[in-house]
Amino acid sequence: MPQPYILVDIARRVRSDVRNRCGYCLSPQHLVMARLELEHIVPVSNRIH
Repeated sequence: MPQPYILVDIARRVRSDVRNRCGYCLSPQHLVMARLELEHIVPVSNRIH
C-alpha cells in the first residue's frame, strides 16, 4: 500500500512543532540514522477503506 503524499509545508510545520524529534523516544533527528517518518497525518475518518 503506497504512503499518502504529505505536502512539504505540512511536513515542515510538523517537524518544527516537534523540534525535529522522534515522537516516541524524543531523540533528535541528528542522532537517528534514518529520516524520521511522519505518521498519523491523515485522520482515520478521511481514509478510504
